[in-house]
Amino acid sequence: MLEFMTGLVPFSTLDPGARLTLIKEARFSVPPGFDNIATSLRSMMSYSPHCRPAPVDLLRHPRLE
Repeated sequence: MLEFMTGLVPFSTLDPGARLTLIKEARFSVPPGFDNIATSLRSMMSYSPHCRPAPVDLLRHPRLE
């Protein structure tokens, strides 16, 4: 579920409640050897074959408006 959620929506755009839920769920799948949740989240997101960056809609991108 973590991979699915982070693959669809960038973590930074989630509201605080959704971030907290995501972090709570991540605690159950922290790989051994990682000492904090943030490091583990970054690691899982970068190594997971199911995680892809969310597509950027260039026509609606805030920097281009």
